Amino acid sequence: MTDTQKDINKIASNLKKEADKIEQLKELVDCDNLDNELIQSFLEGETETLEILDLAWQEMIERNILVVGLKSHISDMEDRKRRLENGAKKLKEVMCFVLKKTGQNSFVRPQYTASLKSTPKNLIIEDESAIPSNFFTAQPPTLNKKELTTALKNGNTIDGAILSENGFTIQIRNK
Repeated sequence: MTDTQKDINKIASNLKKEADKIEQLKELVDCDNLDNELIQSFLEGETETLEILDLAWQEMIERNILVVGLKSHISDMEDRKRRLENGAKKLKEVMCFVLKKTGQNSFVRPQYTASLKSTPKNLIIEDESAIPSNFFTAQPPTLNKKELTTALKNGNTIDGAILSENGFTIQIRNK
């Protein structure tokens, strides 16, 4: 396990412990409908929840920054990889051209031997509509989830599909 995984596990574990403390405090007060000000006082005075949430927020921000940087770097590296592959392909084509022009089937060099080799014939489609149907593979139908979701949201009842109940996420606005 890496140090960053350990950090995340520690933060998550500490947050779970703090959530348990909050539940215990609610039971002591014997009230499920605490107002926000009282909850805030509990959080500040009796737990370390806010500090741990701050650590989680800071770690989340740092990871999101790294993700953005990595996405850009990966994209740049993929572009570079394509350029290198295309350059190697062009060089190989030029070497093949030179061998054909010399009339030789091979050259032996200290570090390599270059030989002309025939390749299999490639398929060239001139007119797809003229090709007989037995050369086509039927594609299975695919579910259009976007249209299905829209129909369900519009109140339609569709066998085999329903909309989930609303879940929860956390929205964080950085200052």
